[in-house]
Amino acid sequence: MRPKRINIIARTELKKIWNDKPQLLVLLLGPIIVCTLMGYAAYKNPGAIDIGVSVGDLSNLQADQSEPIRQLIEDIDASSVFDVIEVTSLQEGRSLLDDRDVRAVVDLVNSQVGLEQIDVIIDTTDPLIKQMLYLELPKIIDSHTKDASLQLLTAEGIPFEKAADIIAPLDINMSSNQSKDLKFFDFYASGLIVLVVLGVPLLQSVTSITIERSRGTIERLFVSPYSRTEIIVGKLLAHSVFAVIVSILTTVSLKLIFDIALGNILLVFLVASLAGINGVVIGLLISCVTYSESQSVVVGTFTYLGLIMMMTFFWPLETMNPVASYFAQALPFTHALSAMRQVNLLDSGIMDIWPELLILCGTALVLTIPSVQLLRREVK
Repeated sequence: MRPKRINIIARTELKKIWNDKPQLLVLLLGPIIVCTLMGYAAYKNPGAIDIGVSVGDLSNLQADQSEPIRQLIEDIDASSVFDVIEVTSLQEGRSLLDDRDVRAVVDLVNSQVGLEQIDVIIDTTDPLIKQMLYLELPKIIDSHTKDASLQLLTAEGIPFEKAADIIAPLDINMSSNQSKDLKFFDFYASGLIVLVVLGVPLLQSVTSITIERSRGTIERLFVSPYSRTEIIVGKLLAHSVFAVIVSILTTVSLKLIFDIALGNILLVFLVASLAGINGVVIGLLISCVTYSESQSVVVGTFTYLGLIMMMTFFWPLETMNPVASYFAQALPFTHALSAMRQVNLLDSGIMDIWPELLILCGTALVLTIPSVQLLRREVK
């Protein structure tokens, strides 16, 4: 082993990296971009969490009886964590919760003398939001329940001083909308399925075009009777078969090894397969705009990391910078993750997740068009 030869090899390799300016740019900017995305995704503590509040009919209460209830609603809404959406009934609130338009429903049960009971139903599909609701919501409610209990006791004829001695806050009944017993890993397993079926097909297809360029076979494809559309669609179909196989293997493995909670198995495979196909389309698009296999792999890797940061696997939309949250909602994989969690954790059916399925299908079709248009034969 001669140091001079090692030096020559090292200099040659560094020269290759330096001369490949697009790849060098990605290598330098990629970590900065991914870290920036992570920072904007975990931008703040969960805030502006929408919760529905059902108060029933307050018209039968006197002003001094209904005022504490109104004050409680105002205090919840005024907090830095929650935004209140008033609903007319608990049933309406549960409907909003099932549609994920709110993250919790607070049912303020009142009687002839004022607030009598508080029931809270929490969205179980996001563990971070669930934890924040369990931690923060009781703090706000507890400060009001003592006054409500005192009001109930004095209404029963107990003197104020005696009532104050025996007072105990009203019970807060906390529950969730989960349809089955869930283990800790179940909250993350649904997301893990999406991550795997996105990452493996994406990184496997990301060199599909550039490898043709490096081998010189792209020239033969262009002089053949096949059109660019046929080339892209043919590769898309081939890699999509691989994506479907990966989705089945991933789901079955997690079920057999960890006994994860699964809903309708056909819906699980459908959502996972569509997520994988979208990963293939993005991989082909990257392969069409990069010039070498190494460029494709680097760009594909950083793209995958960026998608992980923004698709609400680690952090919910409520933690994100407003601009980042709009970007996250535009990603098909955010909707794939939402659909997968609904199916597995809430036993939702196709009528509950059809908007997410439509977005996944539409995104795959839309992103195929630029792949066809950007396919070129040049080798740089």
